[in-house]
Amino acid sequence: MKILLLEPAEGLRYSNFAIPQLGLAYLAARLLEARHEVRVFHAALARDPRKELLAEVDAFQPEVVGFSAPTSKVMTAGDLAADIKQTAPHVKTIVGGWHVTALPRETLASFPAFDFGFVGEAEDYILTLLGALQNGDGLEDVPGLVWRRDGEIAANPPGKPTDLQTLPRPAWHLFPMDRFAPMYRAHGRDYPMMSGRGCPFRCSFCQRVTGAVVRTRDINDVVDELFAGTERWQADGVQFLDETFTVNAHRTNALCELLIERGVPGRLIWNCTSRVDTISREMLAVMKRAGCRVILLGMESGNQHVLEGVCKNTTLQQGLSAVRWCREIGLLTDVSFVLGLPRDNRHTVRETVAFSRRLDPDFVSYFSFVPFPGTEGGRLAEEGRENLRLLHRDWSRYQPQLSPTCELLDFSARRLVALRYRAYLRFYLRPRKFFNLLAMFRPRSMLRVFARLVGDLAGRGPRSERGKRYPNKFHFVRLR
Repeated sequence: MKILLLEPAEGLRYSNFAIPQLGLAYLAARLLEARHEVRVFHAALARDPRKELLAEVDAFQPEVVGFSAPTSKVMTAGDLAADIKQTAPHVKTIVGGWHVTALPRETLASFPAFDFGFVGEAEDYILTLLGALQNGDGLEDVPGLVWRRDGEIAANPPGKPTDLQTLPRPAWHLFPMDRFAPMYRAHGRDYPMMSGRGCPFRCSFCQRVTGAVVRTRDINDVVDELFAGTERWQADGVQFLDETFTVNAHRTNALCELLIERGVPGRLIWNCTSRVDTISREMLAVMKRAGCRVILLGMESGNQHVLEGVCKNTTLQQGLSAVRWCREIGLLTDVSFVLGLPRDNRHTVRETVAFSRRLDPDFVSYFSFVPFPGTEGGRLAEEGRENLRLLHRDWSRYQPQLSPTCELLDFSARRLVALRYRAYLRFYLRPRKFFNLLAMFRPRSMLRVFARLVGDLAGRGPRSERGKRYPNKFHFVRLR
């Protein structure tokens, strides 16, 4: 069958760089392995995504179009699916990703242009669906499928998590590898890959898309792909996209020792994501020797009561120790914080900003809390608990970089936005931090970052249920 895959762009904005879509790359590889004809449409690189997508559909004549849609992109995906149905009503449309996994029936009910949805990982069971469609078989036995039956929406029981050892290598030849921006540097090329999936931690604000069961690949296979991928695509860096790269200390050490044995240090650099409670000074030293350059740590809050409320199960002291160890060893740190979490208030959000400066990582990110559907944090916001007030359910605004989708009862969305931008300015408008930031971007990319910032500051935010506007205007908030 002819299959077209895509992930919509955020707000249909044009960009001249792309973000690696590892899930689509694996899905495309699985379909190619089964001898289907596959193309990938790169919406983020399209100047007019709707027009160019419809032109691609007309030229390729796919029988199936598959959308990967996190919550913030599901509305755009639904609109694009409707456009496709208008011009090619015979095309079957499938949606997968974060949103439909959390709200399977509601997603198909809200977006009638989607014929099917998949809950969880789809690499194995999309082949079952395609076989059933080709043979005219029933769909009751397709694991994880959400579908329309006799005017009703049916949801089949979920399937087993994907066995990572059975996956083919990602089909990166269908992607614009030269348009993937490297992480934490202005020049070079990174090869995106994963060594494992799943997260056993239960942070209440996280969707945990790949599930709670941690599955890992054989470390020899990981290193083989690392060398094959970087050689084929002429990359001098690697992005490990595991949710928590260091979740298993023994395996992390073994993988790093293998990287050292195979001669990675001096040839390639790599970065990864971790937690402050899954690393030690000894582990970080081995990672540094193995070629690790940057580690991203999710600290989330600078208040212990808030950390406990979101089930982060980490401590402020663990954060201080982790960043200090990295600094002593020579690893760069990028630490993320979330403003407006459950239990936050006008005092704790300021504590978080103050703690980020005390922590003093090389890079910092301040995100707005997003009450994603299917999470405990989302439920608390819906119920108006833990000092939260939900402002709207405009899924396109459910992005941590935008104005908040909920606010604190004692600290409005407008003030949260102002605090966030003030925090960025106070952190980066210091000589050493500013030069760190400059080193991350090419000049044109830096201009885009500032243009986006100015656009956010001048933009208008969503309406609350009371009809009041919450603009993204910049207001100086005094930090105590």
